Amino acid sequence: MTHRGKTGIINKEPRNELPAGEVPDCLVWELIKKNNAYIFKSGHETFTKERYNLMARHTPMYSGLMQNSVMNLELSPSGSKIVLTSMDLQNARQPRNKTQTKNLDKNPARVEFLKNFAYPSRPELAEVLAEKFIKMTHAKLDENVE
Repeated sequence: MTHRGKTGIINKEPRNELPAGEVPDCLVWELIKKNNAYIFKSGHETFTKERYNLMARHTPMYSGLMQNSVMNLELSPSGSKIVLTSMDLQNARQPRNKTQTKNLDKNPARVEFLKNFAYPSRPELAEVLAEKFIKMTHAKLDENVE
């Protein structure tokens, strides 16, 4: 409901405010998009070394710094397993429950599990997570690395 007062139009509807201590995602992105400790540039592309950034691209969709629910896939040190790490910031007051780690074998049947795992919290990343898993199943480690 709006009201026309002496100084112009006044909005009398209550604002949708965030709970205390929370910052809108768009504000966080404006603060980190041009300058943060994880950015590096290669040619004309901008990449990032954030821990929970699936594609290492410096975009709001993939950023691990501004999302409430983040996930990442990494190859285990032995190279035989793929480690799925997820973190939900809604459990920030319970540090033990905040981060979950799951070891996955390199089986293509796990793709559906990953899609179902990512879909409730981050549906836009379900396909990206599955593609990265498929690429990692074909990855091999050099045993002769010094």
